[in-house]
Amino acid sequence: MTDQRQEPALVQSGDVEDLVRIWNEAFGDDPEYIRNFLRLAAEPDNVVVSHEDGKAVSAAYLLENSLVVRGRSYSAYYFYAAATDPEYRGKGHMSRIIEYCIALAKERDVDFIYLVPAEGSLYHYYSKYGFRTCFYARTVNFSRKELAAAICGEESAEPEAENPYTFALTDVPKVREEALAGTDHVALDYKVMQYALFEHASCGGEILCDGNSYALYNNNNGTVVITELCPPTLDGSMARLLLQLDARKYVFHAPYVCEVEGHRKTLGRAGMAIALNKKARTASGQMQNAYIGITLG
Repeated sequence: MTDQRQEPALVQSGDVEDLVRIWNEAFGDDPEYIRNFLRLAAEPDNVVVSHEDGKAVSAAYLLENSLVVRGRSYSAYYFYAAATDPEYRGKGHMSRIIEYCIALAKERDVDFIYLVPAEGSLYHYYSKYGFRTCFYARTVNFSRKELAAAICGEESAEPEAENPYTFALTDVPKVREEALAGTDHVALDYKVMQYALFEHASCGGEILCDGNSYALYNNNNGTVVITELCPPTLDGSMARLLLQLDARKYVFHAPYVCEVEGHRKTLGRAGMAIALNKKARTASGQMQNAYIGITLG
């Protein structure tokens, strides 16, 4: 039988329904959610597809961001939502897409591509293409009593009785960059940031923001999971406001090195990157415990 595969290429308008199908089969998301991403966050020049039998069967998305290392900003693509139609897996489609994306980024003089492996085994898979683990994070678990003690210095202390703050979505990017100024980190493009916040809200997430700090969180059956707290410290208004929530348990996701401390914490890898040119390789060698934080999906 003749091989009907084609080399990876940028998306065409006729590929959209195939993209929705591939994503839905790989991740189980609602088709309308997928179409919202394609409409609001995906740039056609940054969507790479692989075809076989006259249809798109594999795809990945490049989202434009920056990577800040030692206070210097480097251009970066976030390699996101890579997936292949189950019927066409094991035939090299994703390998060729990864290689195409690396070549495309180099051609465009982009410094880095970074990604978040969906599972541990994929760290080895991506390492074959030159990606290395350079993003790390800490997860800290508190009971309500432990969090009160960590915030206030004594177990009996109570937070303020009411929330005096007004939500301000536009404050988030500025607050984030100021809070992470001393940390190697991903600096989200404004468009990506806005979509990430939209996605967070559409999935039931909530936000507290007062112009000087913010917390992104989900409250699930008495467990509050804090996706991002900026500045990442328990000595501030956001931590006290979180304590007011009706929760038995609090789980903080935070930079590897930060002031969020507790007895039950884990430190682990959170993502990978590949340096695409000489200046990026130099920066990569200087990078320490870099922070991704807000991601999509």
